[in-house]
Amino acid sequence: MLLNFLHKVLAFQAVSKHDGTVQIMNQAVLLERYHQLRELAEDPDTWLESEIGSDLWVDGINVFLTVSPEDFIEGLERFESSYGFKSHEIVNTILQFQRYCREASADGEFPLYQALAVGMTWLSLHPQINGSYFNLPVQITNHSIALLLSPTYLAVWAHSYNEGIGLYLDLHSTLPTLFRPEHGRIYQNAGSYLEGTHIKFPFQNYFHEIAHILFFHDVYQRVLGSEDECRSYWTHIEACIYGLEEQVLAEMMEVQPDLHAIDDGFGSSKGFEDFISYRFGILAAQENHSIPKDTVRTYIKRNMQLGEANENIPDNEVKARILASHKLDEERLEELDTHCKAFATALQVHSLWGIKSYRRNSIPAFREVVELLSPDAYCMQKLEESMRPDSWGTLEDLLSRNPFDEICSQTREKNIHVWNWRDTLSRLAEMRGYLANANEPGYGETNQELFQIANRLARVIHEEKQKEGPAEQHESQYADMKREISEALNRLPNVEVRDHLHNLLSKPYYFVLEPN
Repeated sequence: MLLNFLHKVLAFQAVSKHDGTVQIMNQAVLLERYHQLRELAEDPDTWLESEIGSDLWVDGINVFLTVSPEDFIEGLERFESSYGFKSHEIVNTILQFQRYCREASADGEFPLYQALAVGMTWLSLHPQINGSYFNLPVQITNHSIALLLSPTYLAVWAHSYNEGIGLYLDLHSTLPTLFRPEHGRIYQNAGSYLEGTHIKFPFQNYFHEIAHILFFHDVYQRVLGSEDECRSYWTHIEACIYGLEEQVLAEMMEVQPDLHAIDDGFGSSKGFEDFISYRFGILAAQENHSIPKDTVRTYIKRNMQLGEANENIPDNEVKARILASHKLDEERLEELDTHCKAFATALQVHSLWGIKSYRRNSIPAFREVVELLSPDAYCMQKLEESMRPDSWGTLEDLLSRNPFDEICSQTREKNIHVWNWRDTLSRLAEMRGYLANANEPGYGETNQELFQIANRLARVIHEEKQKEGPAEQHESQYADMKREISEALNRLPNVEVRDHLHNLLSKPYYFVLEPN
């Protein structure tokens, strides 16, 4: 059977190069790759330190040690006959694998493992699936299994890919995570990853951060109302991102509730074991369970607006609107308080971030630069939609566009260039806010110079966003503008201030204005 299989030439198209070009891949290629993965999985230590094992992780070991070559052939033939590879289409092929995995799981754990073996093998032959979303080579642990099981994870990943979104990892930084979604990246510290031959970053953390950027990046540096209203907005956004995480969890549990990836991503919050057990129990229950599966999400969104002492957000119109639209009956609240209140209370600390953020955003010199760009209509739309608990019932509602657009390396490259310009504009805003707060003689002239540069930069960003087609090369223009900023800073009389702002220009993981 194996020999006959190897001589088949039922070829299909698959994107498998970094540049998005197409090459022919046949069943024999997949079988050869399967054998490589199965052999690697026989040594767990080597597997977990390998590039592909860093992604497929513990579930990958179980899958490839369970599924024999004959089982793999059977699973592949079932996929080809009932679902099929989509020529030139990575995202749509993954969607076929999602259908396969869900339908196979209805027949039991082993058929699911067969489906996962085929899907994991196919994904492992596509290097653009993983490893290129950070400033360093980083593998996202359990990334492929999340793509195969969660439509929400797949949709957010695909759109983030095209939008040019990534994260920044500093292996040596002692600073806390630097939350700058308006830069198109969020800066992760040394405590956020797993060490080893290959740097590994948890898929749940990755999803959380890219969702912040994708849906709300422009909101965080805007003045949206009073200080209390801004705190309510930004705290609510954090609760919404938590809700999207839970949606990913729910989708994965619907396929197979006891996968290691689920526990790795969502079951390891120390001190909140009761909450985790309660949440898992609701999501794993049958459809006729008395508690709707979105109840915990509603509770978290409601509870994060409440708090005591410094973490209490004073009453305001935004808070009142959120509480009015996220209601739970008293009996249900009592039960939820018992199991979930400690976890929700811990999340309330996010509201304190809003105080510092509002103060930064309100500095006139900072705000002048930010407002050179019109508010991002998509982010503002997502913010308004988030206020209604029933507004994201489908992925089309959540994304307000085709949720399963194909990934395109040229589109990603173009948008990365735009983010680089935006990053510099945000740093100019931070520099000007810092100098305005210092209020020293001679700083006003530098601030005016920086504003003139920012004005030109904003025009460049606007023009670049309007262009269609592949990215143009702007290295010399970009270098000239940064040199101009550096020369303006060199005219500052205070050496310490000068060095401080130069660091902001040259070191990505750096800030001069809180919040960090």
